[in-house]
Amino acid sequence: MLTLYTPDGAIPLRVSDYYIKELASGLNELCFTISIWDDAFQLIQEESSIREESDGITACNYLVKAIDSGKNTANIKAQIDLDEWKQSLTVAYNSGSNSVGGIVRAVAPTGWTVADYSGLTYMRTLHLTGITPLGVLEQCRSTFSGVTFRFDNVNKRIEIINMKTGTNLGAFVTRDLNLKKTEYKGKSTSFATRLYAYGKDD
Repeated sequence: MLTLYTPDGAIPLRVSDYYIKELASGLNELCFTISIWDDAFQLIQEESSIREESDGITACNYLVKAIDSGKNTANIKAQIDLDEWKQSLTVAYNSGSNSVGGIVRAVAPTGWTVADYSGLTYMRTLHLTGITPLGVLEQCRSTFSGVTFRFDNVNKRIEIINMKTGTNLGAFVTRDLNLKKTEYKGKSTSFATRLYAYGKDD
């Protein structure tokens, strides 16, 4: 079930064909199609908040990033809401010699819990400039081989997993063919939401 959150309250969306694209980066995407004649469609804008509840228990919040409207329907793409992981900036970040679990725990926003299922115990040192906590996670993915993350932004929980320890299930996916996209297009993936200014002595 999808619910759109607006300044006037929560609005259930009459959408049944949505799907969640789980990406290796952990930045999962919610994709769905909605009729442009649906009253709720007029309220969907870039950066609108949508909650997905697949089984009535598990929920996740997403932010609309792209709207592709055709003659009768619109394709909506939203990305998992990780704004809490982008709110602070460290000018000169130094993790010290630390494990991936230790690094993530040190940068996690207040109230988030970290579950480390990676099985990695070796230490690395990260030296970064002008970086957010989410940027630190992205650097961890390239520094600690096979590591990625799964986010539960409703319960404020992050899991560190190691993709190299998975099992091949023999399944694969392909993109749909002959997909046509027309008319209105909107995208908010490059929005600047804040400016960090600093000068002499940080």
